[in-house]
Amino acid sequence: MKTQSKNNLTDIARAVASRLEKQIEGNLIKITNRRSLLPRETNTDGWNIGLGKVMRRQLRMDIWLDKYSGYPERKMWYGFVSSERTAINELEKLARQEFGKPKWIIREKDYKGIGDTVTLRKRLDRSFFGSPIPEYYDGIFYYGVYDYGGRVGKNALIEEIAMFYETIIMDLPDAFTATYKKLHLKPYKEVRTRNKNKRGIRRLVHDTLLNPIMNIFRSKGFKPSGMKLGSLQVDLLGARANRLILVEAKTNKSGQGRDEARQALGQLYDYRWHLRRSPGKKLECQLWTIFENRPRKPVVEFLEDHEIVVGWVRDGEIGFGQQSEKRFNQFTNR
Repeated sequence: MKTQSKNNLTDIARAVASRLEKQIEGNLIKITNRRSLLPRETNTDGWNIGLGKVMRRQLRMDIWLDKYSGYPERKMWYGFVSSERTAINELEKLARQEFGKPKWIIREKDYKGIGDTVTLRKRLDRSFFGSPIPEYYDGIFYYGVYDYGGRVGKNALIEEIAMFYETIIMDLPDAFTATYKKLHLKPYKEVRTRNKNKRGIRRLVHDTLLNPIMNIFRSKGFKPSGMKLGSLQVDLLGARANRLILVEAKTNKSGQGRDEARQALGQLYDYRWHLRRSPGKKLECQLWTIFENRPRKPVVEFLEDHEIVVGWVRDGEIGFGQQSEKRFNQFTNR
């Protein structure tokens, strides 16, 4: 049974670590090497595994499986650990918006030692499972969730644990710092390529679409550049003072573009959401989708109804939807 429990803990920890590594930008966390994700015995009659650490903060991410909660069977705990109380305090305050005020705070006086094992003096109330609880001890501090077990299957539990970490880490004030970068667009539509000894032609569609927009930006006094928001890549940005124009370029066949429009809508809303919640001065954002070919009229209306400028390339120049040119000029002429 012990071996089975340890193996189960290892499987869950590795699955969560793998997901976090894929979902969260690498400069925000550092995940422990997979070979080092192994259970270590604890003084709580169980094991813990360190998933990694949160960069620029005194925080590490742990998963425990032990009897500290006071029950005869081992319960899982996952969350953040720090030697700095202020780090856990900041985390707890930040997480209140998503998880609410903690139902309880565990302190030094709440645990006891029995031989070489420590456990809560009074077993954790069933109602406290599933919600984050701060724990303040002498020199070590925790913020995490006790899982009672048996509610959901293994895959669903992995999803819950990963989402807990993602939600809190992505809400950190510096999680989505905007990084501007120079664009190196090509003025032509095609380049010759070689792939596995085969020659071919590759169309630089994004470059073809974005070059005319850069010229428009400059004529309106907006500085064109690229931008990264964490792991998100904005195709093109135009910036003037506190006003930003975010551009998403999409390839499409003439008279189509419904699927591309839905993708662009989600991407642009995602960019704007992260920018609006970033610390610093308040930003005004205008969203723009540029298509390779003129899309169907309902596609244009769909995006314009969501206050997105719609354009397409026509003989090297930009064509606009019926409402889009007016919206664009109103935003840039203010």
